[in-house]
Amino acid sequence: MLHAMLNTIGETDPINAHKRIMSALKQVSEPMIHLIFAINEAILIKNLGPTMAAEAAEVVTKITNAPGLFDIEVPFYVEMTGDR
Repeated sequence: MLHAMLNTIGETDPINAHKRIMSALKQVSEPMIHLIFAINEAILIKNLGPTMAAEAAEVVTKITNAPGLFDIEVPFYVEMTGDR
């Protein structure tokens, strides 16, 4: 699968491929998450009513020093070094 991805984007280095793929995925992932949130809210309102949906969406705890949802990258591969 990795070789197919590398061939598709014309990249030979897995590290550079990861950077390019993650850059492209970031452009799609944030709008997709906002769409999913909106669909979830519509489902809650339809099935629970606006009052209960608002209570379900209420912020209970706010963490002020946490990184943003799109500020963290998790690589899709792991490079092993040294002895196992």
